[in-house]
Amino acid sequence: MTAASRIEVAFACAGAVLLAAATALGAIGSHVMAARLDPAGLASWQTAVSFQFWHGLGLFAVAWSVNRLPRSRFAPLAGGLMLGGVLLFSGSILLARLGLTAQAGPAAPIGGSGLILSWLLLAAAWVGARRG
Repeated sequence: MTAASRIEVAFACAGAVLLAAATALGAIGSHVMAARLDPAGLASWQTAVSFQFWHGLGLFAVAWSVNRLPRSRFAPLAGGLMLGGVLLFSGSILLARLGLTAQAGPAAPIGGSGLILSWLLLAAAWVGARRG
C-alpha cells in the first residue's frame, strides 16, 4: 500500500466513523435529548449532528481527491482540517448540550472556520491539478 493510499483509507474510514456516530447522535437527539433540551438546545444539537454528517461525507470526497490527485498537498491538508474542524465544531456543541461543558466556547467558531478552509483547500487542490 502506498503512502497516498494509506491517507485515502484513513480519510474514508474517518468519514465512515463520523457518519455512524452522526446517525447514532441523531437518534439520541430524537429519542433522548428532545425531552431534556429546550427548542434552542435541540436545534443546536441537530445543527452539530448535521454538520458532522455532511463533513463525514466530505471526508469521502477528500479520500477520492487524494486518490485522483496523488501529488496534491492541498487535498490531504483539506482532510486534516475537515476532520479537526468537525471534531471541534460538532464536538464542542454536543458536549455543551450534554452538560459536560458549560458552553461550546471558542472551539465551535474555530472548528467552523477550519471546515470552511478545508473546502477552499479542496477546491485549490482541483484548481492546481487543472493547471498542472
